[in-house]
Amino acid sequence: MPSIKQQSLTVRVLLVDDHEYVRRALAEFLLLFSPRIDLVGEAGDGETALAMTRTTQPDVAIMDIGMPGMKGIEVTRHITREHPRVKVMGLSNFSEGEKVGAMISAGAVRYLHKTVPPEILIEAILACASRD
Repeated sequence: MPSIKQQSLTVRVLLVDDHEYVRRALAEFLLLFSPRIDLVGEAGDGETALAMTRTTQPDVAIMDIGMPGMKGIEVTRHITREHPRVKVMGLSNFSEGEKVGAMISAGAVRYLHKTVPPEILIEAILACASRD
């Protein structure tokens, strides 16, 4: 269980999704409903996500699986290898066990379907940030 001090810290989040409206909606939601979340960037593709991870050093990267070019699974593999402190949480419409399993195998610490209730998403982000 996180200490009281850890519970009050701000969590730096990078959103990665190829759909701009999804990123904007998530960004607005996170900023409005969780004062503990600091949105440090948004990326619409894998290459941008890798570059932004290097420059913003997020605590948590919220990663879509299905993107053009470099897919979320590959991006997750790169991030977790190059930036082991960054926790990747998969957030996608895929529910097939194979893709979800591949995301976890690539290094994601959590995976949620995009239909998850908002309060569960916030709890998951905060929990991912507190993992060692």
